[in-house]
Amino acid sequence: MKKIFAILIIGILALTIGCATEGTNNNQTQAQTQTQTEPQVTITWNQEKSQYAYQYTSEQGYVYKAPEGKAFFLLYLNIENKNCPKYSVKHYGFKVMINQVVYDPYIYYGPYDLKDVELLPGGKTEGYVLFQIADEDVKTAEWGYNNPYAGCAALLEIK
Repeated sequence: MKKIFAILIIGILALTIGCATEGTNNNQTQAQTQTQTEPQVTITWNQEKSQYAYQYTSEQGYVYKAPEGKAFFLLYLNIENKNCPKYSVKHYGFKVMINQVVYDPYIYYGPYDLKDVELLPGGKTEGYVLFQIADEDVKTAEWGYNNPYAGCAALLEIK
């Protein structure tokens, strides 16, 4: 009878410790989930600095004109790494979709171009990414960033 009682006590004790540990793990999981919902990296499209133009002037003073039927879309971006161990910024990872057509970045020789960099926690960068797009009324415009080597997910926003 004492052996059965002892086994019951040990079983209840083990169950209690298991439940207590499980509760701690759930709390840790909830804390990790809350931390992960905050963006580790933000990429902001600055509409005030972005431009739609038919020409631009390079840092050396040369004027670059868009070909017939084309225009330049200069997308100005602010990128901040809040707490990603290392975030890779590559200008070629940005895309814009204008009127259901996806465009890749074009070569930009102007001032304040977005440099390809590795951002450590707290690091920031900003600059222009140039797209050569069809010269037509913009009915829809979307943008995105796709770099499989970026390191962390980013929140894309418009300012």
